[in-house]
Amino acid sequence: MTAPETTKMTSAKFSEFVLSIDDLYNMGIRNGFYLPKQSSSAVNELMLTNVLKKNYWCPMTKDIRLKSIVKAPLKEVILVNLPDLRCQQDRNVGRLTKLFPR
Repeated sequence: MTAPETTKMTSAKFSEFVLSIDDLYNMGIRNGFYLPKQSSSAVNELMLTNVLKKNYWCPMTKDIRLKSIVKAPLKEVILVNLPDLRCQQDRNVGRLTKLFPR
């Protein structure tokens, strides 16, 4: 089965295909984004549409190489270091941009 040719469509036509957040989430997965679990509080319509438009950075499944962690870092350590990493790489990570402005 081959994919249909990519075409531009109006938002009205697009809304015929995307009826819920489930559809947006599945679209993100099909497009190769490594998204958080759908039940996560971070997953909402705004986040998904911005990931799909590439306004928010999200890793791609093909780029994920999971390694075993002997001891996971504390949440507090991650929250302290993540804003610095975001600024170093100039990444927009959604809500963290509001929590940790440059």
